[in-house]
Amino acid sequence: MSTIESIVRSALHQSPIGATDWDPLRIEDSLQECALLDVRHFASSSAVALLLDLRTALHLDVGNTALVVIGGVSSYSWVSDTVEADIMMRTVVGSYPTLTDSEYKLEVACSPRSVFLATGKWASFFEGNVTDIGESQPDLASDDPATLASGFPNWRSELEVAYSTIARI
Repeated sequence: MSTIESIVRSALHQSPIGATDWDPLRIEDSLQECALLDVRHFASSSAVALLLDLRTALHLDVGNTALVVIGGVSSYSWVSDTVEADIMMRTVVGSYPTLTDSEYKLEVACSPRSVFLATGKWASFFEGNVTDIGESQPDLASDDPATLASGFPNWRSELEVAYSTIARI
């Protein structure tokens, strides 16, 4: 197994892993009700990665964690109208992928009101399992920091990839 961060930096986005008839990189709203945990920009490789918790997802049920990597990034942005607490869940309410002859674009709308948008040359999606995070998400309001840290996937978590998909221009 590889850590989530090492998957971003690896060549695993060159070819799909496993088989699926479902492609979250091409289907609108496939990320609904996922929790957007983190977004990272890997400047040296021109990539942006989104880390998602799937335990509340409507459409993704193979694993508990997903990773979206967008490469050849020409732009990305995060716009948020509100910050309601020091720690809060960003729940995906809509995802809008667009693949044209010249670019791959992904817009992810979250609640509370926030939007992530990235444009690049390709994207990869990985779904799988991080062990030992439990069946349900920790309670942000009452769990202690150590429980919160161990109860969610992070960049150092080992991800057992069940399948992956690729979108290239």
